Amino acid sequence: SYTYTDARQPDGTREFRRTPHSGRADVRYLFNEGKGTVSFGVVANGRTPDVVFANPSYARSRLELDGYWLVQAAASYKVAPNVEIYGRIENMLNQKYQEIYGYSAARLGAYAGVKINFDTAPSGAPK
Repeated sequence: SYTYTDARQPDGTREFRRTPHSGRADVRYLFNEGKGTVSFGVVANGRTPDVVFANPSYARSRLELDGYWLVQAAASYKVAPNVEIYGRIENMLNQKYQEIYGYSAARLGAYAGVKINFDTAPSGAPK
């Protein structure tokens, strides 16, 4: 998907922290009769207007943050009817980027877990 945003201040200048160009693409693959999934995604954000309050006067000045691309992947597998293992990797290319001037965003991150569903009543049965 692609999004164009034309957010503006009352004086006509671009709204801070609202990138005009952004997009996302995702692919998902199911296997083993839907027990497993693998997904891959790419997020793109264009250059973003921001503001900085610089020392020593803290006068406000505008600047543009660089655009960035993020690559993400995830997988899950149902090992039993009520147990699923999952994992995901975010910012796979370990990009350095900022969404707000002066505050670095998260770099490479990996997450994993187990989901257990304790609601074992058959479908349609009273609970």
